[in-house]
Amino acid sequence: MPMKMTTNKLTAIAIGALLALGSAAFAQPPEPQIQGQPQPGSRGPAEPPLRPPAAAETPQRPGARAPDAVAREPNVDLVELVRRVAEETGREFLIHPVAATRVYLAGTIDGTPSYPVLLSILRLHGFIVFESEGVVNIVPDAFARAVPTRIVQVDNDSIPDDETVTRVLTLPEDVSGAQLVPILRPIMPQQAHLTALQSGNKIVIVDTYANVKRMTEVIRLLVGSVGL
Repeated sequence: MPMKMTTNKLTAIAIGALLALGSAAFAQPPEPQIQGQPQPGSRGPAEPPLRPPAAAETPQRPGARAPDAVAREPNVDLVELVRRVAEETGREFLIHPVAATRVYLAGTIDGTPSYPVLLSILRLHGFIVFESEGVVNIVPDAFARAVPTRIVQVDNDSIPDDETVTRVLTLPEDVSGAQLVPILRPIMPQQAHLTALQSGNKIVIVDTYANVKRMTEVIRLLVGSVGL
């Protein structure tokens, strides 16, 4: 009888020890999961969507203009402007030493201007042109009365309006040219020239071709007829 009880106690102790070990194993915390490592039985974290490769940017040179930038400049180099006109027209030019090195265009002219437009630009900056020995000379407009501008007695549409020309008008015999000078001179530019024979009926005008035509018409309206 004592032996049987001892065996039962040993069995009970062994069973209790096994139960205790099982409870301790279940009570242990789960092992830490490494971030990014998929859980057992899971599909793993969703991968980010693929992005299309960025387009390669073309590097710009320092100081380079954008394609849509305005290419016209308000001030341009006079020598460079005249050189471009010379290449386009086949003309040769000489520029007076006192001519401005740069001219103001306010960005209104793009590309190479035509010869008539060049004359307009020069007029606005106080310069005229005259041709000598096949070369176009650019000089201050104060020289207008002293340089060999061409004499134009018959109107010609091929002459630029801003070219400085000379015209001699013949008035009726009963009209004195000297009497018209005080009437006409105030309506002419300062750099223009107007003179008359003191004892005759001739008037000499030196001005832009546009103004010479205008003065011819004014005189015709004043005296009735004008001879060229």
